[in-house]
Amino acid sequence: MQYEEDTRSFLLELDIGVAFITKGRIPERHRKLLAAHATLVQGRIGLITLDPAVAAAFEPGAAMPEVRLAQAAELIDAHVPIEARLDPILPGVTDGADCLEPLCAALARVGVQRIAASVLFLRPAVVGSLRRHMDDKVTLKRMLDHFANAEPLAIHADNSRVRALPTGARLEIMERLKSIARCHGLDVLICACKNPDISRGSCHISGSQPPAAHSSSQLGLFQL
Repeated sequence: MQYEEDTRSFLLELDIGVAFITKGRIPERHRKLLAAHATLVQGRIGLITLDPAVAAAFEPGAAMPEVRLAQAAELIDAHVPIEARLDPILPGVTDGADCLEPLCAALARVGVQRIAASVLFLRPAVVGSLRRHMDDKVTLKRMLDHFANAEPLAIHADNSRVRALPTGARLEIMERLKSIARCHGLDVLICACKNPDISRGSCHISGSQPPAAHSSSQLGLFQL
């Protein structure tokens, strides 16, 4: 553990930038380390709902929503750039204004200015896991019923094909989110990796570092 701590500190002290994404609890020692090197850090906090029951059902083992919000607020107060990821939005569960409105309001209150989002897509293994592990079968059925007319979609992940909501249904959810987010001063980026049919560009999942300057010459392999 001490070796890992020393390595993290060493890299940041060398001005090596760090981008992270998490739905988990960030230990205090790590929050302090990130805050001490705020200009080198970019964070993404995953948050799909404020409802602790929904969070526990669909994200077992993740930090509770209030913990993630508190961590985001602390890091933003320390001048660490923090964005949010609403990924995945769950059809029939977290895609309505009754969920998105308080969620956007809470993110805005802690200082988040931009969110990236994507709607749930399914693979057979995901459906099987949900059926085995989710106790709330009523909520699960309500969500899966939305995929009755699902369409095959090729996403930017090693030519993967998944079952996704029809294009129009996903656009409707995203427009609802954008409208609500605008009321709270939030920008919305649609994840193009998972929605190549309705989005282009980057959702900055790995940060948004400025492009590196290009040198006119490159050293050879052994020119050190």
